[in-house]
Amino acid sequence: MKTLISRIVIALSCYVIAELAAFGGYYNKPIFPGDNLIANQLDAGDNTLDHIFSLSSVPDGTTFTKWNPVTLSYTPLSVFDADSGLWSSNYSLSFGEGGVLHSPSLWTNLFVGSVYPAAWLGLGTSVWNPNYPNSLHLISSSVPLGGNDLDLIFTNAVGRMPNDGEWVKVLDAQTQTYTTSTFLGGLWDTPVSVKVGDAAWFDLGPVVVPEPAGCALLGLGGAVFWLQRRRRSALTSLQSNSRFVNPS
Repeated sequence: MKTLISRIVIALSCYVIAELAAFGGYYNKPIFPGDNLIANQLDAGDNTLDHIFSLSSVPDGTTFTKWNPVTLSYTPLSVFDADSGLWSSNYSLSFGEGGVLHSPSLWTNLFVGSVYPAAWLGLGTSVWNPNYPNSLHLISSSVPLGGNDLDLIFTNAVGRMPNDGEWVKVLDAQTQTYTTSTFLGGLWDTPVSVKVGDAAWFDLGPVVVPEPAGCALLGLGGAVFWLQRRRRSALTSLQSNSRFVNPS
């Protein structure tokens, strides 16, 4: 009975994704204060930061970075300037990719676009097969898929079934806590849940890699940048509206 129910759920998921692929769609993604592992699971044509966040009110000083699985390091921070409505580095965020978005406050982003026309679920004319090398990756399902079926999440992100010892680390952005689940003996050792629009850490191989614990520093770096810019702006305003001259 449990197997039958699982097959029905997967079949319904196929139907929903197929309908979205045919007509396009959207989803609202809550962005919580602190770090958020985000994905862009809809093709907007222009999948750059300036475009995919253009339909929402992004807080000033929000930062974004991607992970390089070759160098095992983050890309330089991109910082959002609310005055111009632009990011300092207009990174792309396409199917299957993930990024760390650090926000100073709660808001919601509207993602709009078309679903990838093929995935592990058997949709379209080809199968999602990114051929990721063994390393630590910050990636996501190629289709807007959520839930606690890690086999399904893994195959739609990686394009194959997991190997023994590989793990997935998921961030609960609301509580800012991580949970890691490792694939051992054909089973995942810890239940985790992934939401639509979420990215996650995937250790493929598995390989010995440093823990991605630097995410909090990303937010700190963005906050420092934002505060410095605010102070410079405030100082400029004070000087332009004051009869006093700054002695320095």
